[in-house]
Amino acid sequence: MSEKLVPEALFDAGFRDLISVTPPGAQLVPSSKITPSALGKAPGRRLSNGLYAGYDWRRFEATIDDVRKWAIDGANIGLKADHFPGVDIDVLDPQLAQIIEDFALAKLGPAPVRIGRAPKRLLMYRTAEQFSRM
Repeated sequence: MSEKLVPEALFDAGFRDLISVTPPGAQLVPSSKITPSALGKAPGRRLSNGLYAGYDWRRFEATIDDVRKWAIDGANIGLKADHFPGVDIDVLDPQLAQIIEDFALAKLGPAPVRIGRAPKRLLMYRTAEQFSRM
C-alpha cells in the first residue's frame, strides 16, 4: 500500500477548506493577474497545458481527486482562513515578536506556530464559526 501524500492526509483528517496555491517558479498563463512575486503564495491551479492560472478559490470546494491532482502537479496547498484565523506577528524585532506572541497566547490560548522569516511568525487557530477577514 502506498503512502498518502500530505495534502491527501490533510483532506482525510477533515480539512476540507484546502486550496491549490501556485508553486514558486510556476509558469503562468500570459493573461494571468498573478504577479511573479506572488508565486508560492497566490491561489492558482495547473491547467492541462502545464501553465498555472488563478481560479475562484473562495467558492471552490475541493474533492479528494482535486487534492491528489494538486499534489501530483507540485502545487503548494493552502487553507481557506474562514475557520482558521491567524495572529500574524509581522515584526522583525525579536523581543517585540515574543511580547506579541505571549500576549496572544495568554488571551487566545495555545496555538501551532509557523515561523517564516524569523522572528516573524503566525499563530494558527481553528473556530467552529466562520471568521471574517479583518
